[in-house]
Amino acid sequence: MDEAAVRDKIAEWAEISEAKTVAKSRHTSRATAEAGHARAGRELAKTDAALRRLAVQKAVDGDKMPAEVYDAARDELPVLTERDTLTPAQLQRLLATMIHRVEVSGTCEQIADGRPARGY
Repeated sequence: MDEAAVRDKIAEWAEISEAKTVAKSRHTSRATAEAGHARAGRELAKTDAALRRLAVQKAVDGDKMPAEVYDAARDELPVLTERDTLTPAQLQRLLATMIHRVEVSGTCEQIADGRPARGY
């Protein structure tokens, strides 16, 4: 086997190795995103349940629960009410777990001008 053939073979192996690495990376990234999405869903469900319990307790106890106590309990629940409470990196990771795909229809000019794309 001459030097050129050896180089070609090494390049072929490198391409195969790179393709396997990319495929594995995509699978790992997807699995991580899906796990994060599931975890965020579970946390949201727990928070919603706690808020429902608090609202029911407020409705049942009414005058027995001071507004300050209700407000403090509500605020203690892990609810992200404002985006600026997260760092940009945290926000990016959170959004990556929830957004699977973004589709844009139309040209940049149409979108910037607020004009609808053709067909809509």
